[in-house]
Amino acid sequence: MNSLRSPLIFYLMSTIWGSHQIQNALGTNDLGGIVINQATLNINGALIKNNTAQYSGSAIRSYRATVNLNSGSIEYNKTTNSTRGGDGAIYMWGGTFTMSDGSISNNSSAYSGGAFFISCDTYEQSITINGGSIINNYAYQSNGGAGGGLYVDCYTSGQASLKITSGTITGNSRYGVVYHGSKVTYSKTGGNVASNTPDNILRW
Repeated sequence: MNSLRSPLIFYLMSTIWGSHQIQNALGTNDLGGIVINQATLNINGALIKNNTAQYSGSAIRSYRATVNLNSGSIEYNKTTNSTRGGDGAIYMWGGTFTMSDGSISNNSSAYSGGAFFISCDTYEQSITINGGSIINNYAYQSNGGAGGGLYVDCYTSGQASLKITSGTITGNSRYGVVYHGSKVTYSKTGGNVASNTPDNILRW
């Protein structure tokens, strides 16, 4: 699968394998490569690359879903609109995301969350990094964005748990990890969060 005109949308448990290449989707609004809605998606070796969304979720937009990244690569995806907030190659609104291996690299956001943007507006969510690498992702500083690696926003409502037990978060711009608001529970028991600019972790 080399080119997509519109995103793949999943409503049931699904697995994408190493033979799957989800590339070059030109989504509008909040649609990019994959949309997962109240279901489970297992990523086992797939390539998700060069997808574009205007506002959020250029690679994956997850709504109250469970996403497991077991292996594979999510790279060179981008959001383009900075006026409403172009947030995240992976955009989460409720649900869980577990990364056991694989890589998320060289993604860019027109606002915040180059690799991940996690919104806690209504629903609770859990993000666990047990392995793999989140490297060289970019959030545009000129637009006031932050969190080249991960941005977790629980300023108004909802709750989020962010756990890092292993893996590498490095080389990301506008901080490696940003979490906003008192309703974010953050723990790091292992892994390497280093060499992000201008710093590795920001809480505000």
